[in-house]
Amino acid sequence: MKYDIPESLKRRLGIKEEPHCLYCSAAPDTTEHVLPAAFGYFKNAPMLQDRLCPDCNNKRLGLLDQQLARCGMEGFFRRYYGILGRKDHDPVNPFVRGSAGGKRIEATTFDKEHGREVAIEIGSDGQGSQLCALTLIEEESGKHHHIPLHPVMTADQLRYAFNQCKAIQPIKMALAFHPQELEWIKPLVHEVWPTVTFPSEGTPFGNVIERPLLKFQVTDRYHRAFAKIGFHYFLSQFPRFNGTEPMFDDIRQFILEDSDDTQNRASDFIVQREMPLLTPAAMGLRPPDGWRAHVLAAEIRPDCCIAHVQMFLTCDWDSPIRTIILARPQSFGSHQAAGHLFLYHRDDTEDGFSGEATSLSVMTV
Repeated sequence: MKYDIPESLKRRLGIKEEPHCLYCSAAPDTTEHVLPAAFGYFKNAPMLQDRLCPDCNNKRLGLLDQQLARCGMEGFFRRYYGILGRKDHDPVNPFVRGSAGGKRIEATTFDKEHGREVAIEIGSDGQGSQLCALTLIEEESGKHHHIPLHPVMTADQLRYAFNQCKAIQPIKMALAFHPQELEWIKPLVHEVWPTVTFPSEGTPFGNVIERPLLKFQVTDRYHRAFAKIGFHYFLSQFPRFNGTEPMFDDIRQFILEDSDDTQNRASDFIVQREMPLLTPAAMGLRPPDGWRAHVLAAEIRPDCCIAHVQMFLTCDWDSPIRTIILARPQSFGSHQAAGHLFLYHRDDTEDGFSGEATSLSVMTV
């Protein structure tokens, strides 16, 4: 029979255990970027040292970072600002395919000149353009279904995407492509529909384009990514906690385990904060043009531990602030707080970093 020895008794007897990963029993021997490296490398950024094993850091929890960086609003802004992240990772166009269970970002607009909806994408240069896509148009309802096309797509993948649309017959089909793309689109489409005829060129944008509509489809991994960032930032700022304490059991389990209960489970740990993390004075009264940053903060309150995550705060967008409840209820006594601003460089520099992380002066509220 196996018994767990209480921590207080271990200390009294002088029993020391080998450290282990926050999420499994393996040795913790990695350095983790508290703000995922997919959003760039920041000079002086806080790190979480020797708390995670390579498998949890790079694989199990890496799925959370992938979905956050490619499938939600954060994926849109990452693409819009041309943030590349890790150089050893293959670039993924989030308007063509999703990641880690999340769907691709769908961006559509109505082209009045051609009288139909078109799919668009944001290039890595931040510019919008028409997406290379096959569009199915239901003749009775007028509903549009867009299937992105790409050079490595197979005929089986195109058939699968077509069936997934569940378009109601009769339908019309429209193709959007650049002339140089026709050489690989033609054999791809002909393998699925041999009798299809092609126009000499793809459908260009009309002169009047309506404001685009964005659609995001994420899973619980998206919400768990925010919880992970907040938890790991908290641990980087308050080293008196190793993260394996029983009071963190629930947040660790939430971060680690996949679930179909996307929204309800997330609401147990994540709430939206209305009060700004940065005061107007801290932001220079108003962020100047081109200003963009992330803000991470953490607090030890008398009865709980919490963290705050705000991604892509810009001069144009007051992004939502997510407050993550890490441990409750407890008795901690005094109130402590920490915060960091991850500010992107306004132009290209030669220091090898996307920006710089600076510690914030905090006020307990």
